[in-house]
Parts: sequence; structure tokens; C-alpha cells
Amino acid sequence: MNNNLESKFFIANLLNYKKWIEKGDNLLKVANSIYPKEYWLKKERQKELSCFLDCFLMLSSFALENYLKAIIAAKNKDEFKAKMEASEKPILPKKLKGHDLQELAKTAGLGESFTEEQLEVLHKLRFYAIYAGRYHVSTNSENLSLGQIIFNDNQNVGLCLGFHSKNDMKIIESIIFILKNNEVLK
Repeated sequence: MNNNLESKFFIANLLNYKKWIEKGDNLLKVANSIYPKEYWLKKERQKELSCFLDCFLMLSSFALENYLKAIIAAKNKDEFKAKMEASEKPILPKKLKGHDLQELAKTAGLGESFTEEQLEVLHKLRFYAIYAGRYHVSTNSENLSLGQIIFNDNQNVGLCLGFHSKNDMKIIESIIFILKNNEVLK
């Protein structure tokens, strides 16, 4: 068992679901501050504003990831604590790793809580967390086959992940509502 201060601090913070929520809330604040409202109003500005939309979706994905991990941490607190306290070097539990929001939702026991539309949006957001919000190209070729559409605007060939309507933004809001109002977090 490791009793050093760093390990204790790590374990305490990892198990504190309120810290996961706080980080998610902070990410959403920043995401909302850069949300390009004009993107949906002025088609001629969409290309120019797409960088803001990409970053908004990446930060939204990270926020949802934190909310899901808050639920997982709360539900598995005793298990995680026992394993980490018994470890020489505590590490992030496997259940808390990754950016696949659909998989995290299942791990949190929420797979049945979402509609098909919400699950589709969780799937799309995964790509923004993995690469589309950070890089101009996927981190591997396998990601390119996961539901993307190739488009040609006579200037560039690019990848589109399918966030084409305000409805997707409303679905993100509905997912946030479900997660933040989960009974485990009350």
C-alpha cells in the first residue's frame, strides 16, 4: 500500500465525483463562449466559422466525458478506492479511460437512458475528442471509416462528421440535462 501524499491526493480527487462535474461545467463554459451562433444563420460564413464549431464540439465532448466519468466514479467509488489503495502506484482505473462516449455511457449504466438520436450524437462527438477538434487528420485510418462523409466544395476536399443542424446542438443539451440530473450525482 502506498501512503505517500501524492497517492492520497490522486485517489481523493479521482473519487470525488463533484470535481469531475466541476471540470465538465468549466469546459462547457468555455465551449459556450466560443459557440458560433452565426454558423447556422449565414451559410456563406460556415467555412470561416467551422474552426469555432470544431472546438465547441471538442470541448462539449470533453464536458460530457467528465459528466459520465463522474457517474462512473460515484458508482464504483469503493471498488476504485480499494484497488488504488492496494497499489504501489495508483493509476486511472480502466473504466475511466477513453473518449468513447457511448462506451462510457454503458459503463455508467446509462446505455438505455438515451434515444437513438442521442446515441448518434455521442458517437459523432467521440471523433471531436479523438481528433477532429485538435487535428486536421484522423489519428489513424480506421477512424476515417466511422460514418464520415467526404465532400467537395470545389476548393477543398474534407471530412464532415455530420453536425449540420441546430437540432444536434439541442440533442447535446438534452444529454447534458440527463447526465447532470442523474440520481447518483444528487
